[in-house]
Amino acid sequence: MPRCLPYTEYGLAHGKPLGAPSKSQASVVKAVQEWVVLNGHTLHFTSETFTRSTLRADGMKYDLLLTSTRNPSWFVVKGRGNIGPVPTRRARSPTHVNDSMPDSKVACKNTMERFGDTPSNYLSLLGKESEMYGHSPKFKNKVEELWGRRKVDWKNGRIGEIVSSLNALVLQLPVRSVLDLGAGPGLITMHVWRQLKANGLPAPSLRVEGVELTSGWVEAGKGYASSMGINVSMHQGDITAISLGSKFDLIYMADSVEHVPFYRRGALWRTISAHSRPGTRLYFHYPNVAMQLQEAKEARDRAKGRRLGISQYFEEIIPPKMLSREAMCSGFRLTRMTDHSKGNIGYVSAEYMKVE
Repeated sequence: MPRCLPYTEYGLAHGKPLGAPSKSQASVVKAVQEWVVLNGHTLHFTSETFTRSTLRADGMKYDLLLTSTRNPSWFVVKGRGNIGPVPTRRARSPTHVNDSMPDSKVACKNTMERFGDTPSNYLSLLGKESEMYGHSPKFKNKVEELWGRRKVDWKNGRIGEIVSSLNALVLQLPVRSVLDLGAGPGLITMHVWRQLKANGLPAPSLRVEGVELTSGWVEAGKGYASSMGINVSMHQGDITAISLGSKFDLIYMADSVEHVPFYRRGALWRTISAHSRPGTRLYFHYPNVAMQLQEAKEARDRAKGRRLGISQYFEEIIPPKMLSREAMCSGFRLTRMTDHSKGNIGYVSAEYMKVE
């Protein structure tokens, strides 16, 4: 965030000190950014070097826009067809701004087009991400958990939340095919296969597949499944571009959606839709916004040197409301959402059903 500039002529005329920098606007910036993110909007940034003549060229009045400070000023601009009731009092914070939703098709078009273009270095970053995992303690720990050489708490915490949600889905629904996107070495994937088999379904009729970027984890999962007689297929690849040529009864992402870069989320939804049919259930487990903000800050702090094994390359903040809007625009209906947080920090579980 740039340093604040001195007060404007309007500010000086209303008692602000000459030559002094404006009071920090960090709290304003934070409030507006949180409002934008939580409501799934796109914030368009502009350089606030406007003058009377530049604003006049755009049909805007300098005296109506200028406040005591030049940075930052915030304007919510709405089209003529979407103007809601005029508020009876001045909004006290961005959360009070009236935000009438446009036509649902237009809104969905805007939602799914806001992700932008994939940068040319995306595949290079994918390779670095995979290499980072392969050299991190996390890689070894997850393999140890898969083979039972490291303890896993199946009833509590993050794993307990995921497993209990998936167990309930498997028990309630006629599930015979499952797709795990971002499977790691397959700890949860193997559990789901065992759960389906325990429900009395014959092993040959079950189809459980996992997709993972890190090749070492894929090989570990294949080796484990082969040695244990588990009929799970593990695939190495980008979960936003994989094509398995089949539909699934249940698709889930257990703490992996937040590691899909923002500009690839549209591709992720296309992948999910390509492997779904009406009635397919979709399950996400991911950190809530407070935890994502904390993890993103820690990632930025660690990433200064970008040393392998220290920081992930993709760490996104995904508010539940935004993810649900994307799901709706991809033909899924929300069926259940659970906040597992203890206090402010924790995880969210969300279940959806394909309806179109």
